Amino acid sequence: MWHQAIAAPSGFNLGDHSFGLFTADLRCEPWKHSEPQGDCLCVGDLVYQSTCAPCGWHAIAPDENSAVEHWHDHALSGWRDLPIVPARLRKTDSIGLSKAARRWIEEHYPNSIQIAGAPIITERSGTGTRHVPGRSPWCGYDLSHTALERDATAPRARRHPMENVLASTRPSCASGRSIGD
Repeated sequence: MWHQAIAAPSGFNLGDHSFGLFTADLRCEPWKHSEPQGDCLCVGDLVYQSTCAPCGWHAIAPDENSAVEHWHDHALSGWRDLPIVPARLRKTDSIGLSKAARRWIEEHYPNSIQIAGAPIITERSGTGTRHVPGRSPWCGYDLSHTALERDATAPRARRHPMENVLASTRPSCASGRSIGD
């Protein structure tokens, strides 16, 4: 069964598109099996689904970042071509963008993208590569540049069996931040 993801923003919109993020846990629960290596019928892993209610669109992905990227592909074609905000402009002692980063974004991002709900792409390293909602100057996602690197090196060595499943089924600056940010 699909459940609303705990770290997803509610009421998030970009133009005529709305964003919903859901999870389904298909992993084994070993305490429910009589034998540890026995007749396991569990079907997989934790999976994510991004949705756009106005369009009836959804995509299923193996991880949260991929689900967010699928939705951005649906709602904002060309986002992968946006300039990457250099890491040197980000503050490391607090959450959010520095004044220098905001100035850089205003100068380098097309005016057509500087709209409510639009994302930015920031250079990141280490383990801090989660796409974070509500952190762009327009209350959209702060997408990690690793999405572009991963895309450039496709195909990936290990693909989740549901990764390519696609089927058809007003901005708020709620932080959307939670555990792991």
